Amino acid sequence: MGRGVPLVEVPDDRDRDCIWRPDSKMGATVANLGSHVFKEMGMGTFVEEVDVLISQQCDVSHSAEASASSALFDGQLGLWSATRAVNVPAMKAGYQGERESYSYRVAGELLPDAERVGFASFAAAFHALADKDVDRLVLPIENSTTGSVLPVLDRLVAAPASIIAESVLEVRHALLGVAGSDVGDVKTVRSHPEALGQAEELLLERGWEAVATHDTAGAVREVAEMGDATQAALAPPESGEAHGLEVLLSDVIDRHHNTTRFVVLAPGDPQVDADDDKTSIAFETSHTAGALALVLTELGLRGANLTRIESRPSIEQWRYRFFVDFVHPPGAAGLGQVLEPPPATIANLYVLGSYRSAMA
Repeated sequence: MGRGVPLVEVPDDRDRDCIWRPDSKMGATVANLGSHVFKEMGMGTFVEEVDVLISQQCDVSHSAEASASSALFDGQLGLWSATRAVNVPAMKAGYQGERESYSYRVAGELLPDAERVGFASFAAAFHALADKDVDRLVLPIENSTTGSVLPVLDRLVAAPASIIAESVLEVRHALLGVAGSDVGDVKTVRSHPEALGQAEELLLERGWEAVATHDTAGAVREVAEMGDATQAALAPPESGEAHGLEVLLSDVIDRHHNTTRFVVLAPGDPQVDADDDKTSIAFETSHTAGALALVLTELGLRGANLTRIESRPSIEQWRYRFFVDFVHPPGAAGLGQVLEPPPATIANLYVLGSYRSAMA
């Protein structure tokens, strides 16, 4: 997505040692710049700051350092990338839940080099990104069975971050119980509310009591700790292995197409890269008859293909904010064609992020 880590290289081995040697003062300074200045101010500022440090502490001419400064960009997610060992702290990716949860797995697939950090709630995850305790968030935003994940959706407008990527995961819950137990023993099923909602009809038919927990993987841990054959967890099939649980029933879902859409959030304002063809926005409309219909009509006439629309309460009583995802011609020009100028009946427009569509 055009968010990458600059590499600063100089031609002389002695100078490279001055910059990158892990135990050197210069190496520590550059590492600090890599983890703070770059994330705060961007590539240009990072390179300028390192060039100054090189000229101050290493015997390198300005022309050599300028010609050697370079940037690498690793894919649409802005992953840290380098051609040599660099003493820069690893990226931290936050998610909601515990190890082996769906979010944990998706975070590892999208950001394989990042350290994954779990949080007990979505609110805590958003606070961690705002406080710079993590560099990215990987969060579920909607499911094909239960709809939007509202604790995530409702925080997007106020969050000091933007969506930089999306991914979809087919979700096939399994019923996990203690070793030696049987489906007939189960009386209570524990899981995250979203997972329980995706199997609500099946649980009702079986007569199982649904108990909400903060996370699917957390439910697995709780069932293992209880050691009770009447207790089971609804979770990823593989998540029980570490706790000695067994799969009692597979595909515990109400709809065969059960799929969850995840988004990656990064600090800062939205950026639009050349291959970005999907954008998420939120807006409010003027309080006049047909205002929303006029907005949607105008977006369509400008080339937007709406893939989702949802209304949520705004900060004012009985006023609503609309969340819309749409596919558009790629790049900044394609997005500008749709949103510049904003449709006349929009009162407030929030661009939540642009990214490559992961959905056919």
